[in-house]
Amino acid sequence: MKTETLNVSVPKELAEFIRQDMSAGAYDTVNEYLRELIRQQRQVRIQADVKLLDEALKCAPTREPAQQFFDTVSKIQKRLRARRRRAT
Repeated sequence: MKTETLNVSVPKELAEFIRQDMSAGAYDTVNEYLRELIRQQRQVRIQADVKLLDEALKCAPTREPAQQFFDTVSKIQKRLRARRRRAT
């Protein structure tokens, strides 16, 4: 994996917290510590996205919509296009 160097500045209080947390978590370097925190945050975001998709799928229709649905969508699209043309 290609790496990129980032410089991070933190207040002294956070730096001290990092040092204490590193020793408790058995991290040898600040880089290892920060990489692990970033990985954890990425995993949290992935889990939130999966949960959102799961919830969306629960509300998804179980069958193909009736033709009336497509007709209604088409009418709405035509009205919106007409409004846009009048606005320009």
